[in-house]
Amino acid sequence: ISTHHHVDHAAGLRTFVAAGVKIVIGAPGHKTMKEVFRASSLLEADELSKTPRHARIVAVESVERIGSGPNAIEVRQVPNTHAIDMVIAYLPNKKLVFTSDLFTPGFDFQIKAHVKSLYDLILSQQLQVESVAGGHGIVGTFEELKGHALKP
Repeated sequence: ISTHHHVDHAAGLRTFVAAGVKIVIGAPGHKTMKEVFRASSLLEADELSKTPRHARIVAVESVERIGSGPNAIEVRQVPNTHAIDMVIAYLPNKKLVFTSDLFTPGFDFQIKAHVKSLYDLILSQQLQVESVAGGHGIVGTFEELKGHALKP
């Protein structure tokens, strides 16, 4: 699952494609990522250049469920101003959300519009969230997210 197309979140995906792994991304990034996976590595041959393979991409329009039972993951598209293809991973059984760049637990500085977009999605889709894991931080609480989203 790639939260969005920015290099610090998607740079390693070509290696996963070479290994035959299905890539889950936000639908708006589908065309761009297909081009990235088709391109050759110009500076140094990477695994995908050495062993070309067709990328298996799941483009999430709204919600995509992966797996079943208590370990199911829901990948959800998040409308926001940071990246048009932004998705989060939600683990309903754990009441946990994984996000990158929308909210970074443990940091005082947050971009309110990004935090608010995640907070609004959680509320509007009635997700049961207690913990928020950040791609650039630690695991925080929903209350911490709420505090930043509602800060004047």
